[in-house]
Parts: sequence; structure tokens; C-alpha cells
Amino acid sequence: QGCAIHEGVTRLNVAGRDLTRFFSKLSCYRGHSLPVTGGIQEQETMRKIKEKLCYVALDYAQETQLVAPTAIRRSFETDDGQELDCDIERFQCPEALFNPALLELLTTGIHHLVMDSIKKCDLDIRGQLWSNIVLSGGNTMFPGFSKRLEKELNVIAPLGTPIRINSSIVERNLAAWIGGSTPLETSMTTQNKARMVSKKEYDEIGPQVVHRMQT
Repeated sequence: QGCAIHEGVTRLNVAGRDLTRFFSKLSCYRGHSLPVTGGIQEQETMRKIKEKLCYVALDYAQETQLVAPTAIRRSFETDDGQELDCDIERFQCPEALFNPALLELLTTGIHHLVMDSIKKCDLDIRGQLWSNIVLSGGNTMFPGFSKRLEKELNVIAPLGTPIRINSSIVERNLAAWIGGSTPLETSMTTQNKARMVSKKEYDEIGPQVVHRMQT
């Protein structure tokens, strides 16, 4: 009905900046001169490389064992003319989304969180949820992410469950921001105003203030 199911909300505390730092660390292992905890410019460079070159392996173990680093090696030229080569870190970095232990986090991967979220919802709507998994956010933009998620869900989902992942949303990396701006594009009715969150309210209550709109 367009409302959030609060009890079904799960969270993976791995943001794009966490993967950028991880990618920087992996790159340093290769001897690149950009520092792990460098300044804004260095981190911005690593972010660009990550977004351009990284991908999600369909089978991480197989990719690690069978793919020759030279076969997937790619180069990136920085703004100052420095050329950096990347190979296995291209798929090692986003693997943290499915195996957060790589970031030393004691939590399950995103595929298990999807399953946990669905299991927390009423039994009669779980089938709809399994067949309506919508991707949004910058970390879903890695090539191969959708196919890997579908593969992992097919392994852990109840036998025979049809799984459908929707990755066709335009600018899905900005979907949350676009959705949040929608009320501002409509007429400012009393109902719309009641669904707005002021900066003062956010500062006083915190992120959970958004749940007020569902009460």
C-alpha cells in the first residue's frame, strides 16, 4: 500500500565510502602511492577508479582461483597523469557487500539481509516480496551485482520461490534522493506539509523521525 513495513527493515552498514577506503587499502597492498587514509583529492580519485573499474564476481571463489590477474587488469589515469593498474582488487572490493567480514564487520551479507527482511514480514505477502526486489543506491551500480544477488538468493530462498530483481530504475543510484524530493514537486497541501521533516525535527529526533510519516 506504499507504506514501509517497519518490522521488516534490515540494514547493512557498508556505504560507498567504506568500499572506497577498502579499495584504497587493497590498492596500497599493490604498492600504489595513493595513501589509505589520504586527503579528499586522493579519496576522490580512488572513488572514481572504484566506480569505473570494479565489478561483482558471479562466483568469488572461482574468480579468485581461476581468473589470471593479467586477464582482468585494467588501467586508470589520474588527473595528475599517474597510471594505476588494477586487477583482482576490481572484484575483491565489492565482495564486501556479500561478505562484510572483509571489512571486519560481524554481520551477514546483503543477500542474507534481504532474506531476513522478507522473513520478518507476514507470510501471505512474502511471495510478492521475493518477486519484487528493487535495487537502489550507489553500491548496486557495480556490474554483476544484480546477477550475483539473484544467484545467492536462489540458494537460500525456499525451494521453488520465484525471484525477480528489478534493476531497471532510472538513476537508481539517486533513487532515494529523487523519491524524497517528490513531495516538493507536488502542491503544498496540508497533508503534504504534515509529511515534511524540518531540519530542527531531524536534529532533535534523528533519522527515525521519518517513521512519523507512517503513523
